[in-house]
Amino acid sequence: MDGTLNILSQPEFTDSEHVRGDDAGAGGTHILLELLDKTASDWKTVITIGDESAQASLTDLGVITAPYGSGPLGAIGLIGPVRMDYATLIPVVNFTANALTRLLDRHF
Repeated sequence: MDGTLNILSQPEFTDSEHVRGDDAGAGGTHILLELLDKTASDWKTVITIGDESAQASLTDLGVITAPYGSGPLGAIGLIGPVRMDYATLIPVVNFTANALTRLLDRHF
């Protein structure tokens, strides 16, 4: 969750001033935690693109989240501009979640 404000300061997001508002600080973290929690509770990969998000602060962003761990234990996610390469990044997020699951299963 660290670095959220650093992401929003990148040139990709200069037109997204509403993202920098009240939701950018602790509120932004709360929104991201809600997305990750929903992914973990639904036990499936979730892709939210722009206006599909119920959160006004995410309308210029794409979010890919995937659960990890048996149960699951939690979820990982990727946030980027709406125009990111979903066809490439969805498998990367899923692969990472699966690798993390295998690693955790071996150690617990």
